[in-house]
Amino acid sequence: MQQILKENITYILLILIILIGGLMFVGPKFPEVFNAATNTLKLKKELDKENVLLEQLRVEANSRVSRVAEGSKKIYEVQGMQFSPDASFAPLFESLINIARSTGVRFRSIQYNYQPNEDIVYTAKITGYNVCELDIVAVGTYTQFQNFFKGLIKEEYLNSLAEIEIKPFTDDRSILVANLKLRLYTKTSDAETLSQPTDMGI
Repeated sequence: MQQILKENITYILLILIILIGGLMFVGPKFPEVFNAATNTLKLKKELDKENVLLEQLRVEANSRVSRVAEGSKKIYEVQGMQFSPDASFAPLFESLINIARSTGVRFRSIQYNYQPNEDIVYTAKITGYNVCELDIVAVGTYTQFQNFFKGLIKEEYLNSLAEIEIKPFTDDRSILVANLKLRLYTKTSDAETLSQPTDMGI
């Protein structure tokens, strides 16, 4: 045994030097490696949680759209003085902005379309019945959007959500960006007489 050790002492010393050097190099780095692994696991858990909340919000919003689509839409009737079709939507715009303000949701952009070809009220060309389709890009947190949608549903004249697309903001996943398509309806004083003019199935 001693003879074997003498013959291989050089190799044994070389192996010990390599092992000691490796431990000296890895030792100080181990806490950093451990912390990096822990942080990665923590971030993954947070991301999974955000994805679950985002999916819940999508499901809830789409469910609200489906429930609204099954019922009838209230038509906002302008009383008294004569209003132009465009001006008749002013009270509805104000209600929408108030809901956003009260829930903390911010509008980045709004596009107004008074001739939405896909809408049956517009295509029916009924005198005095008007439609305005809003394409809205909005920003807010999960809770803010949840309260925003609840506020829309409570308003009987703001329940025509046609499309909803929600995704997390690139730089901060706690912030959501929503593309909304909302259709508003009004009836002005020159509307034709119908059997049920203020409650139409849309």
